[in-house]
Amino acid sequence: MAAKKSVPVIDMEDSASLPEKLVRACEELGCFRLMNHGIPMSLMSEMKAVVRSLLDLPLEMKRRNSNPHEPSKGYTRRTWPVPSSTA
Repeated sequence: MAAKKSVPVIDMEDSASLPEKLVRACEELGCFRLMNHGIPMSLMSEMKAVVRSLLDLPLEMKRRNSNPHEPSKGYTRRTWPVPSSTA
């Protein structure tokens, strides 16, 4: 069983090593958390509530907002990752 990795926390005030830390986090785990980014907590809370309300919509309503021609826009259901043919 693989060891669990924790999500890296990257401090935006540490500008000297910021690029390297971002690249490493993206390559190794694919995500990260930022601190000292300057975004107000109230805005983050509001955004989380909006996203939650969208995710809680009935599936049929979400499907009406999908775009098969531009999958990065609109609702996209969760799918299994497709292995890269170049790997």
